[in-house]
Amino acid sequence: MIYAYFILIFLAGILNSKTNNLNEYFYLSRKLTLPSFVATIVTTWYGGILEIGRFTYINGF
Repeated sequence: MIYAYFILIFLAGILNSKTNNLNEYFYLSRKLTLPSFVATIVTTWYGGILEIGRFTYINGF
C-alpha cells in the first residue's frame, strides 16, 4: 500500500511538472520573494541547530 502511494505521488509530480529546465526548478523562474527566501533560510538554519543539539545529546560532547 505504501509503495502504491509513493508511485502515485511520483506519477502525479511528473504529469503536473511545469518546469522545463533546472534554472526554472532551482530559482522558481526568479519569482521567489524575499519573505519566502528568508523563511526558507531561517527554517533550514533552525533545523540544523536543533539537529546539532540532538546529536550532541545522544552521542555526548
